[in-house]
Amino acid sequence: MRLSTFLKTIGAVTVLALSYVHMQMQIFDLAYLGKDQERTITRLDQQKQFLTYSILSIKSAHNLGHEMLREDSGLQFANPDSIVLISSREPNDDLQPGKTQLSAVKKNPFSTIFSFATRAEARNFE
Repeated sequence: MRLSTFLKTIGAVTVLALSYVHMQMQIFDLAYLGKDQERTITRLDQQKQFLTYSILSIKSAHNLGHEMLREDSGLQFANPDSIVLISSREPNDDLQPGKTQLSAVKKNPFSTIFSFATRAEARNFE
């Protein structure tokens, strides 16, 4: 075997070995990056759960009642003397036992003029 062939073979083997080592280093680097991202995701998920719990505890009825009844809140329960009762309009005598309130409202012409509701109808398409 000649010296030039031997040097070419050694050079090719060295290049292949270096490229293999470089690929292995990239694989380990990506693995470490994946672990770091996994830790970051876990930390963010725990932080999200903590914030969700905090928000739900702030909105809870227990916390709202506690905030309302604090000494310096300035809030108080309504005094029964300050509650005003308002009677509704006169009862409708047109209602019969079989009719509903909705059918009585349909008789009123103003309710049909100022109504924004639409009626759903089933039709057969041919």
